[in-house]
Amino acid sequence: MTWADGFIQKTEWLQYVGKDDVDGIEIYEGDVFTFEYFENPHKTIKMIGTFVYGEDLGFDIEIYNNDQYLILRYINNGIFKNFKVIGNINETSDIVEKFAENQ
Repeated sequence: MTWADGFIQKTEWLQYVGKDDVDGIEIYEGDVFTFEYFENPHKTIKMIGTFVYGEDLGFDIEIYNNDQYLILRYINNGIFKNFKVIGNINETSDIVEKFAENQ
């Protein structure tokens, strides 16, 4: 019996989104992060979200904010800033709840 006979290896590839967080950490699909959304020059909203692969070969941000859930198309135009990776949804599925409890 070889090593391969007794085990099934599961490999999942996560896509790099082309963005690094404020500490220089590469952000991958499934990473959970905090960020700031600049609604207008005078209003900034702090949010938590994760990148998901969109239907048109781009990335969307799934946002979890005070029991609200929405999806925004990510466009690198300066309205999304100060990304900070706090975990990965695939490794710690309850990370959003844990983050909300500590706020």
